[in-house]
Amino acid sequence: MNMKDIAARAGVSSATVSRVINGSPLVRVDTADRIREILRETNFIPNPSATTLKYGRSKTYGLVIPDLRNPFFTEILAELEDLLAETDYELLIANSQTGTKLV
Repeated sequence: MNMKDIAARAGVSSATVSRVINGSPLVRVDTADRIREILRETNFIPNPSATTLKYGRSKTYGLVIPDLRNPFFTEILAELEDLLAETDYELLIANSQTGTKLV
C-alpha cells in the first residue's frame, strides 16, 4: 500500500497524507486522526528512498575506513553507530583496503 492508496481510503489528497506523516499543523485534527488510524491499520511505513529523492537528503552517514579488521576502527564504528541510532540516522561503511600489503 502506498501513500496514494492511503489518501484514497481517507478521502483526501496524497499531499494531506504527507503532511500528516511529516507532522504538519496544517491538517485539521479530525482529518489527521482519521489518516493516522488508517496508517496504523495498514502498518504503513513511508519509503525512505522516496523521501530521500523528494528532499534531496537522507539520514545516512557514509564512512570509508582503511581496514575493517583493525580493532581501532571497529571500536570507533560501534560507538558511532550507537550515537547515530539514537538520532534515527544510519551508517554506511566501506572498507578501502585493496587486499595488498605494504612492505
